[in-house]
Amino acid sequence: MIAWRETLSEDGKRASKMNFGYESDNDIAWRLITFLREVAVIYSGKTLLVVAHGSIMRGLLMHLGFAMYEELPSGSIENTGYMVLESDGVDFFIKETVGINKVKIEN
Repeated sequence: MIAWRETLSEDGKRASKMNFGYESDNDIAWRLITFLREVAVIYSGKTLLVVAHGSIMRGLLMHLGFAMYEELPSGSIENTGYMVLESDGVDFFIKETVGINKVKIEN
């Protein structure tokens, strides 16, 4: 992790941007949630496959409370990793994760 990010709170880490023009983890999560909500309405009652990069999955997993920032470092989501979500049309719930390796943080 970049040294200046270590000084930020959990919310600060998710809101910070690595470089100008990049999205924060919060931005990524909201962009994906907006897309998923639109798709959930269009395909109500259907099972869907959505493919995304690990950084996008990471942002969503943190937003949904699966892990804190340090628990999902770079490389913690395998190339074939996935999550199974359910939705009530508004909220999303994690039902299963495969190939997503949450790191235990020592206090």
